[in-house]
Amino acid sequence: MINTEPFQIIECRGTPYEIGFAHGEQAKEKIRLNIREYEDMFKISSDIDWAQARKRSLYFVDYIRQLEPDLLEEMRGVADGAGLELADILALNSRSEIVFGLAKDGCTSFTITPEASANGHTLIGQNWDWRVPIADGLIILKIYQQGKPGIFMVTEAGIIGKVGMNSEGLGVCLNALVVQGQPEGLPLHIILRRILNSKLLNDALLAINGVKNAGPANYMFAQKGGCALDVEKTPQAWDYTFNDRGILVHSNHILSPRLLARVNDQGTIRFLSSIVRYHMMTKMLNREIGDITVEYLMECLRSHHQGRESICCHADSDQPLRRQSMTCFSMIMDLDTNEMWLTPGPPCQFEYTRYLIEF
Repeated sequence: MINTEPFQIIECRGTPYEIGFAHGEQAKEKIRLNIREYEDMFKISSDIDWAQARKRSLYFVDYIRQLEPDLLEEMRGVADGAGLELADILALNSRSEIVFGLAKDGCTSFTITPEASANGHTLIGQNWDWRVPIADGLIILKIYQQGKPGIFMVTEAGIIGKVGMNSEGLGVCLNALVVQGQPEGLPLHIILRRILNSKLLNDALLAINGVKNAGPANYMFAQKGGCALDVEKTPQAWDYTFNDRGILVHSNHILSPRLLARVNDQGTIRFLSSIVRYHMMTKMLNREIGDITVEYLMECLRSHHQGRESICCHADSDQPLRRQSMTCFSMIMDLDTNEMWLTPGPPCQFEYTRYLIEF
């Protein structure tokens, strides 16, 4: 059953452990739901049980402890608050690296800088496509932390880094990538939290490229005032893209020719709709350059140009529920006004809820 109510908002503040404990205590049922779903996914896709997933997650502990000890302490708090063990929360936060490529659908993200938007603001957002049951495990985390920006993000309960914005007007979106190779370094969800902990775009770039990344991912991030950047990062290499005429678009395949020459990209095989979604979103945004509004972005995110596997993705009812993917949420952010618009499922089926965020 898809949760059609507004997202549960969990406010966390204090020390890293206290932030995590509040998260775990208030979201314990959703965290357990997510663990059950990933246990099932791991078993179906790779014949890995949850005990094996927990064991694999321990590989990343030393990287996290060395580079982000506060985040390890926050995960310890999540585990205690939810009545679980740290290894359970580590497995959730490294689930993309334990077994990558669990879904055959993907995400479509965009950034609109002031020269392309109708109101002269910086807009960023995406449709987040994933397994249908995970939609019921989503929450909003509002985090107040000492000496770091406040954060407002949508995440899977138990995962401490995802997509959203911070009190410095910096926002981030994520696209899965798939390349051949072995994971080594920080899990991508820890990288996402490092980005949201950043005060400036330069800090966010260093948060990605100043460390080894265990999993491949595309990070699209922007800041109020018009700065925007897209980074394709794999364990082997990375490249970046600035906006073209005020627009950035990404889906689930590597765009950089330099990066394609160095890695074996599997995105167009694993995510069959990625190429068409990328070109259709680019085409629609180019059509309205200088006049792009939040309402027009909502229209683009509702696009069904390729049927079920479109920008607005719908579940295939011929498949078992746990093999079905859909747009679990659609998000648009105005980084100049601290506004976010969200749907709890495919945006063609649900109205956007507006959040005016006060940090």
